[in-house]
Amino acid sequence: MRSEKTALSNLKPQTSNLKPLTSNLSRAPSSEHDRSRRDRGTLAGCAGPGAGAALSGAHARARGGVRRTLSSTGFDTLGARIALGASNGTIRVVEIDHAATQSVKRHALAPYGLPKGGFSFVELDLTTRSLTEALSDTRDFDARAPAVFVAEGLLMYLTPGQVAAFFRELHDLAAPGSRIVFTFMESDRPDRIRFKNLSWWYAPLLDLWLRRLGEPMRWAIDRADLGQWLDPTGWTLLDIADRDTFRTRYLVPAGLATRPLADGEYVGEATMEV
Repeated sequence: MRSEKTALSNLKPQTSNLKPLTSNLSRAPSSEHDRSRRDRGTLAGCAGPGAGAALSGAHARARGGVRRTLSSTGFDTLGARIALGASNGTIRVVEIDHAATQSVKRHALAPYGLPKGGFSFVELDLTTRSLTEALSDTRDFDARAPAVFVAEGLLMYLTPGQVAAFFRELHDLAAPGSRIVFTFMESDRPDRIRFKNLSWWYAPLLDLWLRRLGEPMRWAIDRADLGQWLDPTGWTLLDIADRDTFRTRYLVPAGLATRPLADGEYVGEATMEV
């Protein structure tokens, strides 16, 4: 990891239009929402400000004037907010996820004129085809140009082997100068993966709920080991943002320093250097 504190130190979350977009998602057809949660082997994510904030900085720092974002963020409105805020197609966004998840998002985003030129959905079930094959469905991805990839709320649900294969495939897909922003878990016990500061009664209920959904957490890694783990996949770790990072950056300036934050899921940023 680089010693200088530049990679994730001056990031700002993209929050414009967040409230109405998420409100539309909450009104999406419940049967489609439930089905999307049950599907296996998919690129699926969860909402949160961390990856969105890191994405802003990654765009600014990626070499070659990167203007393409490929995201797997589930029901987060990150990609839509980027597309709505971009002018004259300066940033192209590709959202990659399971068809059931995208059906819900299409329903919610239609009033905003999405998808549109420069914003596209790509359906992918990892049990049936590869990410490389899926990206051949859109003109918004150019493998010759640097891009920023976002994997939010995804990697912890894959096996260690699948996570390594995911990073290697992205390396083979991406142009030099590309970045990846991703969330990952760090467990406090070797025999289980969960958030570190959950109440004693809530933690087993969450574990049971995830198992019933068919989405138990399968991969975690210590922050201190992440850089070395990434090296063989072709990516170089730049920085990690943890609970204290977000408290200092967002809660303290808002006068919310004492608000509780979950601990155990962090945001990493890595690059494939030129």
